Amino acid sequence: MSVRDSAARRRRHVVALACVAATFVWQQPGAAQSRTVTTEQRFERPSVGVGPNPHLLVIENGQEDDVTSLVVIQALQSLQHSLLDGPAAVGATLTPNKEYTVDIVPLTESEIAEHNQKYPNLALPTSAVYGIGYKLKYSVRDKPADRKLLLQLRPVLNHRGTGSKWREYKREYSSEFFGDRVLRRVTAAFSALQPRSK
Repeated sequence: MSVRDSAARRRRHVVALACVAATFVWQQPGAAQSRTVTTEQRFERPSVGVGPNPHLLVIENGQEDDVTSLVVIQALQSLQHSLLDGPAAVGATLTPNKEYTVDIVPLTESEIAEHNQKYPNLALPTSAVYGIGYKLKYSVRDKPADRKLLLQLRPVLNHRGTGSKWREYKREYSSEFFGDRVLRRVTAAFSALQPRSK
């Protein structure tokens, strides 16, 4: 192989690596428009003997919907959200495997700035007012060795000008970022319900 052929091959190799790197940046987590994000909470049934695992939620049989509903509704209300097609009061019970629509709440300038700082390739123009709504659904997996509550959340970003109505934002943004603002509170609420070791 000549020196010229070797140099050409190295250049092709560098170009190929650059293409792979560019694809990775574009497909990094959170780089999709209105993508579903998921969190799970493992749990166990009450037991006798050694006592509950301090790292797991303990739920009586048949109480999964009540516990999940309490946590989800409290998390939404703490962010000024409410359900458009479901019970809004704390203590009401949601239905598993049903998709609910969460109303749109305006986002603060600091939230937009944080999003743009974390995801500069998905930066939102600052000339508009933004609001976030969600589609959510939860399910219960109740197998003796694998009991968990699964919450699926799909952020739906909206925007508007002064005095205009909300319209869905059609460009790219981080679903991971806007989903996490709710899921952090859900996780904290579940943690508060876990038994504490003595």
